[in-house]
Amino acid sequence: TDYVARYAQEVRASRAEFCRYLKSIGIPYVPSKSNFVLTRVGPNAPEIARRLREQKILVRDWSYDPHLKGYLRFTIGTTAQMRRLLRGLARFRSMLESQNGAHAWRNFVTYSSTGWFS
Repeated sequence: TDYVARYAQEVRASRAEFCRYLKSIGIPYVPSKSNFVLTRVGPNAPEIARRLREQKILVRDWSYDPHLKGYLRFTIGTTAQMRRLLRGLARFRSMLESQNGAHAWRNFVTYSSTGWFS
C-alpha cells in the first residue's frame, strides 16, 4: 500500500512537471488527472512516435483517428522515465508544432460543453 501511494504521488508530480514543460514550449495538451497526457505535436506525430520508439520510448500515436490527427498520448511514469522522455523529445523539438495558449487543443478536437470529447 505504501509503495502504491508513493508511486501515485510520483506520477502526479511527473505529470505536473511534464505539463509545465509542454506549456513552456507552446505544445497544447489536454489537461489530465490520469496517468497520461494527450498532446498535439502536429503533422509529424507519426514520425516523432517512430523515432521515440527507436529509442525504446513508447508513445501512442493517435493520428489514425480523424479527430486526433497530430496527437500523441504520453503515459506518465517515474521521474527517471520522464527525464528520459524529455531528453528524447528535445531531440525532435524542431519537429514539434507549437501553438499559442495552453488550451489550443480545443481548436483541434470536437469539444462539448460538458467537458467530454464527442
